[in-house]
Amino acid sequence: MENVKVVAKVPVRIDFAGGWTDIRPYTLKKQGWVLNATIDRFIVGTLTRKSTPPYISVAYSSPVPTGSGLGTSSAMNVLYLGLLNPDKAHNRANLAETAYQFETLLGIKGGKQDQYAAAFGGFNLMRFYRGTVEVERITPPAAFVRELESKITLCYTGESRLSSEVHSRVWDGITSGHVGLTQCFDEMARIARRMAFLFKHGDMDGIVELLIAHNFSQNEVSPFGEDSGIQKAGRIADLVHGTLCGKVCGAGGGGCVFFISKTVRDRNALRDGLLKSNNGFQIIPFHFTEKGFHIVD
Repeated sequence: MENVKVVAKVPVRIDFAGGWTDIRPYTLKKQGWVLNATIDRFIVGTLTRKSTPPYISVAYSSPVPTGSGLGTSSAMNVLYLGLLNPDKAHNRANLAETAYQFETLLGIKGGKQDQYAAAFGGFNLMRFYRGTVEVERITPPAAFVRELESKITLCYTGESRLSSEVHSRVWDGITSGHVGLTQCFDEMARIARRMAFLFKHGDMDGIVELLIAHNFSQNEVSPFGEDSGIQKAGRIADLVHGTLCGKVCGAGGGGCVFFISKTVRDRNALRDGLLKSNNGFQIIPFHFTEKGFHIVD
């Protein structure tokens, strides 16, 4: 029997608003809403079935580091499960939910947006409530998507975010009914719904305004230290003319941050400033993609 190989790809995501509101303690009581989009930094997995031990092996290659805040770990789990059962991977909701349940069995405290983003792909508004997930595909105007791609900078700070540690603290706070945290979650969920409407209409100014508002709540939930890479990148961005806003990706505490600039020239100036700062920052180039998990022919 010859070795049989199956190759598949899965994207990572950028979360624009509502991250955190997809965790179970919150969604048992209230509706969580998340707006995110997948990018063409694909993790590639190769499953090999052999006639001799080990009968199955899986190898991965990733263009982004784990701990980037782009949902890499959950995307890899979606990829692994999709490779094991490629004939069932067309049921994207089941693939995403199975990946989430797999992580839960491992004792990982986290939300569901990463698994569903990886499985479905594209711009999506997701609703989470009492174990159910609804995914609404958002289709922004093509010209707006090109404009956003030309003005956005995705920067990896070089510091791996500690998502499980951060999640444990916030998870416990929401479970115990912490009023301040709950109010922040409520506001982030509200902003996600409003921002989805603005994406549909390509309203860049409105989106920037909401990203700034979202930062106040997100920073209350997961603050970062003055000497963190996130803060250092933010201070550089503040000094560069034309930087409109920025947002930490994922749970915070490290990983990636993205910035939106007024013009392409301003974006280039920002990228130069980040790369020349000697902080070890990396710029991750990308385009948005509608592709979720898929088998490579």
